[in-house]
Amino acid sequence: MEEAAALAAELLGVTYRTSQQR
Repeated sequence: MEEAAALAAELLGVTYRTSQQR
């Protein structure tokens, strides 16, 4: 389950960065 949390955090970071880029 820890891996899933890390993956979710990374995905969130990528989404946030993409949203801020616009």
